[in-house]
Amino acid sequence: MRLVEKKALGKLGRVVIPSHVRNEIGLESGDPIGVYVDGNQIIIRPLNLTDECALCGRTRRLVDHRRKKVCESCIRELAGVVERD
Repeated sequence: MRLVEKKALGKLGRVVIPSHVRNEIGLESGDPIGVYVDGNQIIIRPLNLTDECALCGRTRRLVDHRRKKVCESCIRELAGVVERD
């Protein structure tokens, strides 16, 4: 990881990602991004929506279902809902 620029946090909590950084990684206006917290670090990265659960956003233990990814936890939760009906 390298420091590219220093930015100030705006009054509304916004940070502008410099255009040269957006261009470098192929990020365009409207693209989904993920904001992650790891200890005292904030990590912002483009989301590949095919790499996360369509229901909760988890990125581990995914199963393909009808061209969507669903995590095992959501599958168990949905199975419980179906059994109650």
